[in-house]
Amino acid sequence: QEEKDSYGYEYDTMKFLEGLVQQADRKIWKNKRRCVEDDEEMFKTQAGKISEIEESFPQMLEQIELFGSQGDVDRALQIMTAMNVSKESRKALLKIPDHQKKLIVCPVSGNLISSADNDERLRCHFEGKQYRGWKQVRSMLEGFKKNPPPPPGQTRRRSRSPRRDNQRDRGRRRSRSRSRDRFRRRSRSRYLYQ
Repeated sequence: QEEKDSYGYEYDTMKFLEGLVQQADRKIWKNKRRCVEDDEEMFKTQAGKISEIEESFPQMLEQIELFGSQGDVDRALQIMTAMNVSKESRKALLKIPDHQKKLIVCPVSGNLISSADNDERLRCHFEGKQYRGWKQVRSMLEGFKKNPPPPPGQTRRRSRSPRRDNQRDRGRRRSRSRSRDRFRRRSRSRYLYQ
């Protein structure tokens, strides 16, 4: 385990999975927002059609009365049948159930699922590769979050001796400064003798 921790593969995998899940969550959020906007738009268009039909009724009634008083019964009957057709279409628009056209966003994979889909299609989605893959990615990430791996270079145990580490660092610093001084001496001497 200590060797695995020193390479940092598990930590890199955890960070990669976090990025994937964040992208999937953004996709889910966008799809949910899109579904809400589509529902609102559908409701507005449906309400607009119904109000247009209802606004045309008084005009049709006036025309029927006008043609009836003038003795033009055929035209009055035509307008009356058109009015009956409009009433039927209004009833049909009012009877459309809202749940029939709704889209649902899968909380695991972010795919859009129609609420009107039959059980077979839903079963195919839940047994599909995308759903199972995203479910596995999310479960792996949960496992990493419960027991997070250390970043690369760090192990789960502390170093043996902090004093020994300080001595090693001092030696490195000293050697660097000596090489720097040696370089300075050489460069100075080059310029002095010219």
